[in-house]
Amino acid sequence: MYMLLVRWPAFICLATTLVLFAAGAATAQNRPVVAPPGPALRNLIGEVLDKNPGVRSARAAVNAAEARVRGADRPLYNPQLEMDAEQAETRAGSLGLSQAIDWSDKRTARADVAGAELDAVQAAYAVVRQRLVGELLIGLGRYHTANAIQQLAQERAALMQRFLELAEKRRRAGDLSQVELDLARLAQTQATLQLSQTASDLAEARQALAAVTGEPNRDWPILPADIPALAAFDPQSLLSNLPELRALQARVGAVRASVTLRNRERRPDPTIGVRAGQERSFRNGNDDNYGLAGVTLSIPLFVRNNFRAGV
Repeated sequence: MYMLLVRWPAFICLATTLVLFAAGAATAQNRPVVAPPGPALRNLIGEVLDKNPGVRSARAAVNAAEARVRGADRPLYNPQLEMDAEQAETRAGSLGLSQAIDWSDKRTARADVAGAELDAVQAAYAVVRQRLVGELLIGLGRYHTANAIQQLAQERAALMQRFLELAEKRRRAGDLSQVELDLARLAQTQATLQLSQTASDLAEARQALAAVTGEPNRDWPILPADIPALAAFDPQSLLSNLPELRALQARVGAVRASVTLRNRERRPDPTIGVRAGQERSFRNGNDDNYGLAGVTLSIPLFVRNNFRAGV
């Protein structure tokens, strides 16, 4: 039992290694050679990632962010169609078309903000997957460790029972004292209590796996035995590619892009329009027709609110 407890950090090392591989945290130059996990373990990880509500919610957030990127990259203003009709001493009608111009290129700034937010959401999605895979691998390690310890406890309890039976026989033969027999009974009792404790630990490990996978029981795959040491990874590479760190960096980029957008929103965008029509006059008994054509330019004046507070 002591040897199994000593090997427990190996399961933690394996979980860390596979999680880093799943998140792409090691670069090609510094990635050590390691045998891939077996098909049973890969299938289990895939099933858990596909069914987990948190992962599906994070994936939906990525889809929404991708849609916002597509929307932010579209033109900011649509053209406007204008019709005007008037009847008094004259009859006039005109048709016009106006278009606001993105003079300060707010469209690019909006696309930059949406792109940075997409990077942050994608990194958050990788974080959710990484944590779930880590919980699954650590749960598998605890389950197999608890199972192996229980098997050892069962063997020990069986040996202690045989030892107690032998001690009772020798006591009846007069080869053992009462104190020695009591010690044998105490050892057998301790082995039985330890067996009960290991059964409880195994049940807790099984419940933890059920909480992660959503399945109460199945043939849980064995973790691979050949795992690389953490010293084989480059610490700087691990930190620079860590999903949590990339998510924070992306959020910083999104805030900086938002500041740029707010600065550009302080610049007014002009609207240019063209109009064409006809005017008919009935003055002094004359029926005169005139053609109309015009160009309009309008610029909003940011006087009462210059939008500096947003910056």
